[in-house]
Amino acid sequence: MTNPVSNKTSTPTQNPSVNPSACASPLGVASQPSSLSSLPSHHLEMIKIYPESFSAFIKKIIVGALEGIRKGIGTIVGWLGGGGGSTTSIQTSSSTVLPPVTSETPPLTDPTAFSKLPITEEERQKIFVVFNTLGEAVQSWFPVGALALNAIKLERIKVEIYHVHPLKLLECLFNDPKMIKNMDGIRNNSITWRRFVNEISEKLTKVASTLPECKIGFAKSLNINIDDITPFFNAHNWEGLTQFLIDVKLNRKTSVWVEQVAPQIPIPPIVSDPIIPIVPQPSLIASLPFDETDQNNLNTLINNYFTFNRFWLACNYNAFDKEWRKVGDRNPLKVLSYLYEKPQLMNQLKTITTIVGTGGVFNHAISNQLSRFSLDQVRPYTDEFIQKCKLNPEITKKLIEERDWNGIIEDLLLSHDTRI
Repeated sequence: MTNPVSNKTSTPTQNPSVNPSACASPLGVASQPSSLSSLPSHHLEMIKIYPESFSAFIKKIIVGALEGIRKGIGTIVGWLGGGGGSTTSIQTSSSTVLPPVTSETPPLTDPTAFSKLPITEEERQKIFVVFNTLGEAVQSWFPVGALALNAIKLERIKVEIYHVHPLKLLECLFNDPKMIKNMDGIRNNSITWRRFVNEISEKLTKVASTLPECKIGFAKSLNINIDDITPFFNAHNWEGLTQFLIDVKLNRKTSVWVEQVAPQIPIPPIVSDPIIPIVPQPSLIASLPFDETDQNNLNTLINNYFTFNRFWLACNYNAFDKEWRKVGDRNPLKVLSYLYEKPQLMNQLKTITTIVGTGGVFNHAISNQLSRFSLDQVRPYTDEFIQKCKLNPEITKKLIEERDWNGIIEDLLLSHDTRI
């Protein structure tokens, strides 16, 4: 039996079982015999017997794929706000429930309103993921397919960042060089750009009451002259604002933040009563005994702990015990205040406490020395000691009551580090 499909000279009349209309199929099944000649014979027989069914099957697959891509684009380009206010027929999934845009801001009289708008580092990273994906998609060789492939992922992220204030979103985008290039690419794609403009405009309209004071901080955060963006805010021209920001950040236009100078209001002179000079109160800690001999003994002890290792210190325990006794019974806050006043001793003390073994031996010895006084003898000097050494009052008083001298030494070292 002659195969009519593989024979180029065959006509439909040679095999009446083949429908002549198959040669006019939109998919060209019967019009391309050279491409079908390589198929197995039983496949060719099925095509001959069911030509119309085969064409319909192929068309159904292609139409379904195109419809999936079209819906994917609708999901992607509507990432910012669920489809409201758009003029395009493409809509996002009806199952997506978006949270309200953040509109709770500090009072309009607060000049730092923009800096107080909430946004987390995780939300910033999610914004970068969305716009990086969009930017790469619109610059690929097949933008529609690239957008469709990422539709599900970006739909999920959209819900998680929708509440972010739109000015904070713009700040994230236009303070990052890569995001600026992505925005330029999105602008050059008519589908994604038009939907972005519609959605950012809708969000800014919803939070319009927060914009007057936020505008100042927004301009400063982007290093943009506030006079250049004020016309866009007054006219609610958000597309123009975004276009302007892209051009400035790509050095196509120039705009630089200028510090705002508040008008000087003359203050009338105030007639007040004569100022009574405040006589400083004498230092209670300074009046405590700790003479030059005590200072030399303590200096020698700290230097020895700093110089020798823990094995030498263990072998000479008795000698060190005698040196500590030479320091005598001195108020612990006086001893610690003296140490804090000597940066070199504090640096040595910091090294000693970090050496394994040596730190433990030293902490034990100095704790015993400082514990010779009762709490009643220490409490009168606590407030002055805290102020002098810049310590936390609540924590320090608790440590003193617990006689945790090692904890106080740790806080002294932290305070010492902050003044270096």
